[in-house]
Parts: sequence; C-alpha cells; structure tokens
Amino acid sequence: MVATTEFDYVIIGGGTAGLVVAARLTELKDISVCVLEAGGDITSTSDASVPGDAQKLWFNKETDWSFVSVPQKHSEERVIPISRGKALGGSSMASIILTFPADSLMYSFRLDQLDAVEPLPFSDSIFSSESATAREYDALERIGNVGWNSTEIHKYMVKSHTLAYAPEELTENRFEANEKDFGSGPVLNTPSPYKISYRDEWYKALEECGVPYNANATGGETMGSWMSAMALHPKTNTRVSSASAYYEPNKHRQNLTVITKAHVTRIHMNTTSGKPVAEGVHYETDGKKHVVSARKEVILSAGSIQTPQILELSGEFPCVCIGQKKILDKYGIPTVVELPGVGENYRGCSSLTAPSLNHLQLKQRFASLFMASHVSYFPSLGQDHLAIAMPYEMKAGYDGHHPSVTLPEEKVSAVTMTYAFIPLTKLEEPQDLLEHARKSTFSKIPPSVLNIQQEWLKDETMPHIELATFPVFMPTANQAQPDPEKRYLLACGILLHPFARGSIHINSSDAFKQPDIDLSAFDNEVDWQTFMQGTKFSRKVFLKTKAFDGVIAKEIAPGSDGDTQEGLEKYVKTIVTTAFHPVGTAAMMKKEEGGVVDNKLRVYGVDKLRVVDASVLPFQLGTHPQSTIYAIAEKAADLFKEDI
Repeated sequence: MVATTEFDYVIIGGGTAGLVVAARLTELKDISVCVLEAGGDITSTSDASVPGDAQKLWFNKETDWSFVSVPQKHSEERVIPISRGKALGGSSMASIILTFPADSLMYSFRLDQLDAVEPLPFSDSIFSSESATAREYDALERIGNVGWNSTEIHKYMVKSHTLAYAPEELTENRFEANEKDFGSGPVLNTPSPYKISYRDEWYKALEECGVPYNANATGGETMGSWMSAMALHPKTNTRVSSASAYYEPNKHRQNLTVITKAHVTRIHMNTTSGKPVAEGVHYETDGKKHVVSARKEVILSAGSIQTPQILELSGEFPCVCIGQKKILDKYGIPTVVELPGVGENYRGCSSLTAPSLNHLQLKQRFASLFMASHVSYFPSLGQDHLAIAMPYEMKAGYDGHHPSVTLPEEKVSAVTMTYAFIPLTKLEEPQDLLEHARKSTFSKIPPSVLNIQQEWLKDETMPHIELATFPVFMPTANQAQPDPEKRYLLACGILLHPFARGSIHINSSDAFKQPDIDLSAFDNEVDWQTFMQGTKFSRKVFLKTKAFDGVIAKEIAPGSDGDTQEGLEKYVKTIVTTAFHPVGTAAMMKKEEGGVVDNKLRVYGVDKLRVVDASVLPFQLGTHPQSTIYAIAEKAADLFKEDI
C-alpha cells in the first residue's frame, strides 16, 4: 500500500484505455494520478510479450477474468466463456494480435531477445490501424454526441499509432498509404516479413464472389479484402500493448502511482449536497480494505463488463448506487441515481459478432502454422463472440513460406490473418434480410440508433460480415487431432452490426461475484438470417470458387451436415461463440434514450465521475475496436485537460 491516499485523479482499471489517460494526464507535472488495477504487471513476461503465447493467459485466474455468459436460450442453452485480460494493459495484453487484416503468417524470434526490449520510443514512421468506416464514427455525432465524429476519431488514431513500414514493405503488402493517415504515436504497427502462402488465392476467391481488394481500408471505407499491421515491436517482435506503449515509458514519473492486485469494490459518493459527488474509490488487496481519494475526478475504465457492475455497486453503501432500480432493489441496494441504461445495450464483440469458423484441410503445398504440438494455441478461439467452427484441410504440393521453429529457444511470436469485409448485397438473399428488418420490432434499440442501423443495411458499401482466415488447426467433434503431415485452415466470420442487445447486471451485492452476462444471441430473425447467409457465403468462398479449388482438400466441419439447412442451423447453434469485442454497457447517448454518459463522458446525475472505455460506444462498429478505444482514451485525456 502506498503512503499517499489522495490524488487529483483516480483511475479504476489499468487496461487499454486507463493507461492511456494516466500517461496523458501525468504529462502535467502538477497533476497526480493513481491507477487501480485488479491484475498484476506481467508486461515483461514471455507469456504477455509473445502474442503467440496468449492462450496461456486465457482463463487463467491470475491473468484473465474468465467470465461466462448465462445460458443462451436461442443457442441450445449454451453457456459461453468470455475471456478478458486481467493485468496492466487489460485485453490489449491478452489478445493474439491487435490490428486488422494482415497477410503474414508469423514472426519467429529468440527468447534471449526479450532482455533487449526497451520502452517503446515515439517513432516518425507512418501510421495505420484498424478502423471502422467514416460513416460509423459520424453516427456517434448524429445521435447527439457533439464533437464525436470521423474527423475527431481519425485525429486521435493518428496521435496514438505509428505504422512502422519501410517503403518496400508497403509494396509487398499491397498497402497504399495516404499521408493524412500518417502518425507518430506509441502504438507501433508493423508488417510481417512472412507471407501466407494462400494469400493471393484468398483475394482472387473473394473477387470471384464480388468482393474487391481494398488497398487502403484505413481511409474511411473498409469494404473489400485488405490487410493491415500487427502491434509488434519491429526489432524484437514482442507485443505492443497499452502497458508497453503508455505505461512502461512513463512509469518513472513521480506524479503517477499504479497499484496492482487492487480489486475495486465501489466508488465512494458524497451526497450531503443532494447531487452525488464521486470522491474516491474503495478497493481490496490481499483481503485488506483501502480507500483512495480523488480531489478532481474518478475515472471508470474497467471495461464493458465490469464498468456497469461497479456502477451498480457504487455509492455510500448501502445508501447510494447507480443503475436500474428494479435490478438494485432485487439485492436490497437502494437507488439514488437511477440510470436504466447501466448494463443494458450490451453488444458482445463486433456487434454480437458471430464468427463463423470453417475448418478446412489445405492442400499440401500451402503452409499452415500449427501442427499437433501447437494445437493448444487456439483452444478457446470463438469463445467470446458468436462464432461457428468449420475447419478445412489443404491440398498437397506447396512449400510453406513460414520459418521453421526448430530450436528450443525459438517461439512463435504472432499469427496474422487474411480478412474480408462483406456488404449485405453480396449475400444470398439480401432483400429477405431487409424485409425481416422492416417487419421486426427492436424495442431495446433507441430510435436514433435504429434508424442508422436500418440505413446501414441498405448501404451497398457498408460491411455486415467479416471473414478471416487462420492458418491453424482447431479441434472439433468431427476431428479432435490434426494429422501432423497435413495443413489446415480455420475460417472465422463475424456479424458486424447486430440488432441484438444483451445486458450485464449484478446478481449479488458482492463485488467479487461475477455479474450475469446475457449476449441475447440470435434473439431476432435479422441477426440469425444474416449470420446464416454469411456462413453460406463463407462456404462458397472456400468450396465453390476457382481460386480456392487448388487450395482446399476437404472441409472438416461442418462437412456434410452443412449441406442441409437443418444441419447447418444445428451446427451453428451448438458451436456459436463470441469474439472479444464487448461494448455499449455505459453508452454515450442521450439519457432519455438509455444513455449513461454525455458527450464529455460524464455519468448522468453524478459529479466528478466519468467513464472512459469501450462501454461508452453506443453501437458496435464494423471493426476490431482496440484502435478506436485508444482514440477514445486519447480524446478523453484532452477533455480532462480542458477542465483543469
């Protein structure tokens, strides 16, 4: 426990967003900041530094919150595991890769290089990051959030990211960079020197299906097949997370205090003046209770799952808590600030992301990354965002382009993937989907957001399905183990703009008990039919295109079960999962529409309390959200500075 118990700002959560805000605020030497993180500092460990070792962190109680959903009644009552990072860096420390599409297979490095890792410098290289379309960011302002639009988000993405590509690497990766996207931020995005051997066939197969290659998807239009960078240090091939990029270079600052293993139990509120004022935070370390006070503000950056939980438990307990009265009444918790939107509007990853995972065996001339000894790499893939597993076996005849990992001191650093972003018009029956949407009633979606989602359905360039390929083997009921002499491919499809709205709420007054997480998976016909059509589109790409005919030896799963509507539906429902992108549970919207924070990220009805994490996003974006979260945190830090 540190001697000082009062700071200007107290940040709950040292994750993707929290460490960004801490680093930017402590640039002001007369401002003191305390960060409370429930996990430890694992930044320099090999498990965290090597993205290829990320599975060692998943569902490990020391490094992962290991959440599970409530049974999903529209998906065979499945209980879905949901992995979230529990350490400095949060989920940016536990993901396999950070940025979007990449054309490379993997990095290899020697473990003795880990000792050479230094705090990341600010680079003058060009920047690139995964981004949603400009229209999606502009929609934030359309629903009432003045100052939140594509121009602002782009500005802060530039501030946070650097694209560390040499000119020849841009050419090799077919990336046409635009100078307006250049930045010099601490999050380094680098190319892989290795090429996935079926990359060109993938792009050609998508073109056969009407989906073009997109050479600059960071420019505001994401439709098409494209590639980007990995968040790896270009010299050491080690992970770049918010901990390595924002904390490590600044942890020496005298005005920055980070307390790890600190489990926050509630926010301390003062109600003597009538309106609740956040004045500090209660937390526990090793069973001992502590309080740290905030002179200026408390910043809640606990993530989309725990931010609503902390709000519902917070106050001068048991006198004041924030949330939906009927939920709090159930557990004997009086409500002083009633915000019905707390914990509602949950979007489980890429908007109910429904990764459809196709398992295939590749023809032998194509390389895949993991043989039998590496099967454990993806044991939980698809356990956080709706997904279905369909592996393929590749055909024989191709030499692999990945390096052989033969020495004991060598390890795989990261695996990258090929991607495609598919508009509704490329699916089998788009008009049927539009008709379902027209006839459906979505009572959980506020009118301003619903109107925008309906517009996006009709937009011929707005992606609604993401497809990605992994050069790996993943066990299924059809085949539990790989043949070490064969190569495999895993295809993942994500539903980008779902209409489902789940919820996250406390089920006890105990802050150490996990909340109830309901994805509401497939609770409406539009999501279900879009997902099914996306799954069929995925199988079309792999099994019916001329370009991939020379790549795929056979489909392992769903196999013949996928040839009938009934068989494919059953397969999807029994293997669907989520994709690690939860948002929306403390939405930045008008209070009357279910919002929890305003456009300055201030919690309605409470003074000196703001939320800065993915929970403020009111709808799912058609992208992996991590770069957007960095941008939100960068903008938030400037909002704080404006008020100092």
